[in-house]
Amino acid sequence: IENWSIEDIKEFHSIYYQPKNAILLVSGDIESKEVFELSKKHFEKIKNTKTIPKIHTKEPKQDGAKRIYLHKNSDTELLALAYKIPNFKHEDIPALNALSELLGSGKSSLMSEILIDKLNLINDYYAYVNDCIDENLFIFICNC
Repeated sequence: IENWSIEDIKEFHSIYYQPKNAILLVSGDIESKEVFELSKKHFEKIKNTKTIPKIHTKEPKQDGAKRIYLHKNSDTELLALAYKIPNFKHEDIPALNALSELLGSGKSSLMSEILIDKLNLINDYYAYVNDCIDENLFIFICNC
């Protein structure tokens, strides 16, 4: 963004700031009919002027483990492990969600029983599936 010109900013605005890329959020003690009528009254005349490009990036193939070590002056140590998983439409996602519950949900989870209660290696543990439209991660986090 630091290298954008005024023309770049105007072009970005003209593409992404238009009705088909907007969300109107209304809350409170309202009548839906009134909200739709007022929305139509105030926004119907604003026309879309450009096609919004569909941006979809895909990570390059990973051919091995990647490790990052961060050293920081802190009283807490953290270990995070992440494994690639398919997108949310894949048939394995329900099983991965069940596995994350079994491993890392609550005091009776397997990882809590083993790593906290039995071995006393960590203080807290989380496991979750970050399932979305793109490939993502099954994440394990330990607070030591």
